[in-house]
Amino acid sequence: MTPPLTSVLAVALTANDWIGIAIVAVLVLLIVAAAVALVRRKRAELPVPKEPLPQEQIERELEREGPELPPADEAPPALRPPGAPARPPAAEEPALTRQEREARRREEYRRRARRGGAARP
Repeated sequence: MTPPLTSVLAVALTANDWIGIAIVAVLVLLIVAAAVALVRRKRAELPVPKEPLPQEQIERELEREGPELPPADEAPPALRPPGAPARPPAAEEPALTRQEREARRREEYRRRARRGGAARP
């Protein structure tokens, strides 16, 4: 007659082996739980705004963002990140006024809001 399976496993594995198996099992369960959460998050649809954002809210968001930083190629040489190419002088590109820059930012914000997601920092 063959011995029961539990007695064979109990003899073959030490306490340290069981602890190792338990740790590996917990890690596998954590990975599976994280994968399930990731799949659920990816499947969830972003809420679509029912109506466009009011102009006052757009203004508040723009004020909260603070002043717009110039692109790396427009920054002074001391502030330019290493390896960033210097901007070649372009006579055909007129300088934008502050109002024009803000109008472009507002339009970009409206486009993002229409797509269903606001800008995320």
